[in-house]
Amino acid sequence: MTDYTVTQESFSTLKSLHADSKVNLSWEPLFILPVWLETWWRVFNPGIEPYLGLVRREDEVIGFAPLMIRDGTASFIGSTDVFDYMDFVTSQNQEKDFFDALLQDLLRMGVRRLELQMLRP
Repeated sequence: MTDYTVTQESFSTLKSLHADSKVNLSWEPLFILPVWLETWWRVFNPGIEPYLGLVRREDEVIGFAPLMIRDGTASFIGSTDVFDYMDFVTSQNQEKDFFDALLQDLLRMGVRRLELQMLRP
């Protein structure tokens, strides 16, 4: 069994990953770009810490979760008033492993509910 790690990152780290051509993540739609997320956070800061969870398999980044957690509920960073669509950032064909690792980490943090409004089709 392969080990996965989930680390909490900063907006700066995410911007570096986005600029790194060796990191094979799908950064669509526009509303999950690190610069967009950071700008929204700075302007509309909801008074909680963001959950910028990066999932790795050994040294390979396989996904990123742009979430915020409040009272045991995780939701996407953003709001329906400003964002059209949100999603998780993953490597192609790594989605199952990404979500398995992410959900385990969220459970470890006491998250018992996901509210994923604006999830793109």
